[in-house]
Amino acid sequence: MKILIIALAGIGDLVMATPAIKAIKDAHLKAKIDLLTLPYGNEEVLKGSKYVDNIHIFIDRTHTLTPKKPSVFKTIQTPFLLTKLRFKRYDLSVSVHPSSSFKLAFIAKFINAKRRIGFDSKNYTDPVQLNKKLHKVERSFKLLGPLGIKIKDKKQHFYIDRENKEFAENFLKDKGSLFIGMHPGGYWKRQTKKWPLDRFAKLADRLNKDFGAKILVFEGPSDIGDWEQGDFEYMKTKPIIVKANLKNVAAIIKKCSLFISNDTGVMHIAEAMDVPVIDILGWADFLSGPHYEENKKLIAYKDLLCHNDDCQMLKTGGKTKPTCNLECYKGISVEDVYNLAKGVLK
Repeated sequence: MKILIIALAGIGDLVMATPAIKAIKDAHLKAKIDLLTLPYGNEEVLKGSKYVDNIHIFIDRTHTLTPKKPSVFKTIQTPFLLTKLRFKRYDLSVSVHPSSSFKLAFIAKFINAKRRIGFDSKNYTDPVQLNKKLHKVERSFKLLGPLGIKIKDKKQHFYIDRENKEFAENFLKDKGSLFIGMHPGGYWKRQTKKWPLDRFAKLADRLNKDFGAKILVFEGPSDIGDWEQGDFEYMKTKPIIVKANLKNVAAIIKKCSLFISNDTGVMHIAEAMDVPVIDILGWADFLSGPHYEENKKLIAYKDLLCHNDDCQMLKTGGKTKPTCNLECYKGISVEDVYNLAKGVLK
């Protein structure tokens, strides 16, 4: 049996789909499972794991980690890739969330597996109604209904190997014993989805002073590197800047006692690595945040009347200029996040 998992969204979305992908593999142990996903780290989520056999990269000029778009040469390879996958004649394709858009459903239709499962489109042979009231992890479980697969394990996954673990050991050697990870950055198209940088700095200083914690600041291609400018002008305590490939990043996160982050894909990696996560959630959707109950209790959030279906930022995914003052982020104090962290570290 040949199965194709289509996951054409960000790293966080793919991490949240991993319990469903594992369940498919567990139900079809002898099947060959391929993954079609985006570049820029997505392939690292399951690369080397037993859950997928081959990973195919879909180049999309609308999805980039920096303002620089991929070359036209790379982009024109995409139709050839889809044609190649079409000729593989898959028995089954499963398009994980989000898969209800015409574009993503058409891609599945073009590849033309005998049986196609996805959300809300006639291009799937087995369309599943999308329930937007469910967490994104739970939404992917609904795709397993037509296959008769029941979820037994809801743990999210990010695969690292011994080499990645050794890298983390060497990177942190002689740097301390208590590490707290922070991701003050985020996707470059959503600069409004960030807690103020100076508050991350004040929080880091306080955690260093009160707990003796070494602060690891994780930076990726989308991050603008503010903490490297002006000799760390925001902080009294110099942090350890982490820049590495995503598997090594995950291995380093695994060594942390706590991870504090804006609502990003890296936050989901931390949850998959079983590290306590404080998600600083402004206008972002609770249903795309942490999934584990213990981490839901650690969400830093300002309860405002405007945080509902009328929120302009939620409607546009943060791609438009805000007309509000983003009190959903500015109203979250250093003290608020510190108290959550203290509850984990005490």
